Amino acid sequence: MKKRIITLILPLALVFVSVGCTVNSVSEGDYYQKGLNIVECMDKMAECDDYIALLSASPDMNNIIKEIGKNDYSVPKAVYKVTVTPEEIDRIFLGATGEETNLPDEILSEARTRIVLSFPSRINAMEGAYAVASTSILTKSESFISQSTNEYSLYFYIYDGGYSACVTFVPGENNIVSATGYFIINDDLSNTASQDEFSQWLFDITRIIDIEVEDVSASTETE
Repeated sequence: MKKRIITLILPLALVFVSVGCTVNSVSEGDYYQKGLNIVECMDKMAECDDYIALLSASPDMNNIIKEIGKNDYSVPKAVYKVTVTPEEIDRIFLGATGEETNLPDEILSEARTRIVLSFPSRINAMEGAYAVASTSILTKSESFISQSTNEYSLYFYIYDGGYSACVTFVPGENNIVSATGYFIINDDLSNTASQDEFSQWLFDITRIIDIEVEDVSASTETE
């Protein structure tokens, strides 16, 4: 698998992220496949008229959700894994003088999580409030056990048609990892044709922090 270290940007504003349903913890497994399973579940949510009617009375939001549901998300054209260590996330909290913030550990941990979770909402915000609200209805969360890493990671599942997906993996206590999926509405992301183009796309919309980008298309990794 090809790896590359690039400079990225994280949003300074922490965006509130709605999460979908939570399922019971499961055994260790392939992050790639877990993420893809979450995306396919989100697709079923977008295709369910009764679910849409239950959670949204907005015609504009409903139209966006139905458009999302028209796509086939079973086979992404590319998947990129973005890895961020806790130390790299902490750099956001360094002031102009280089002094570290005095956030208590428990608050710092929550801030790290919110920074990672804010990625998809920040991207969708570029398309407007309806994009953020519509995709928030389709989020889905799952927890599972993994002893493989304490790093935060985001898997970007790229599809044609302007609608892609991102699944965040956030480590917690007792080796429990929380995975949350989001649809991403962004034509430029859909049009990326290589890892270099994806890295440039991500660089253009983010704030400065060094993270690792890896092409995991058709991954068979086991965590």
